[in-house]
Amino acid sequence: ADFSEFLQQSLADFMDWMASLIKRADPSRPVISYVTYAFAQAFQWDYVWHNNVALDVICRRARHQDVLGMQIAAAEGDAHHATAAIDLVRKYGKPSWAIDLLDYTSGVAAGEKSLLLTSLSVLQHGASGISYYCWWGTPDYNYCELGVPALRRMLGGVKQAWQTTAGARPVAEAALIEPIMPL
Repeated sequence: ADFSEFLQQSLADFMDWMASLIKRADPSRPVISYVTYAFAQAFQWDYVWHNNVALDVICRRARHQDVLGMQIAAAEGDAHHATAAIDLVRKYGKPSWAIDLLDYTSGVAAGEKSLLLTSLSVLQHGASGISYYCWWGTPDYNYCELGVPALRRMLGGVKQAWQTTAGARPVAEAALIEPIMPL
């Protein structure tokens, strides 16, 4: 457990060190992190320990990252894997982005409605941006497979919701207490 915690802290410090170099090279642009496996934080602690990617540790040590970008996803249409990460990051006072937003169980095969609902859930929980990553050549993970009309409808709905809720803050009615599971 001590070694895993050391690795989690080392990864967080390495990410922030890289962010400091980028910021020094071009201070005019925001530095946006890409935290892989962020979706695992609340529900899949085996991934957190196995990959040493602890979102809470990364957020606490993110001094040079202007936006906390996270690889988050739905699971069988359940957006909680995405929204739990956004909820956790929100307490650190930095903007957050959903990066690589898909449904890992079915990708775009989950359909336009599921992806739209996941996107809207991310916005409702306070994310300030979404990046949809197109896994070209991978069955069910290529956004092009949805088709242009479906993408336009989905992105139009997300854009309309974003404009409607701009400046609003989420209302938290409960707190999720995450136990740190043993290795």
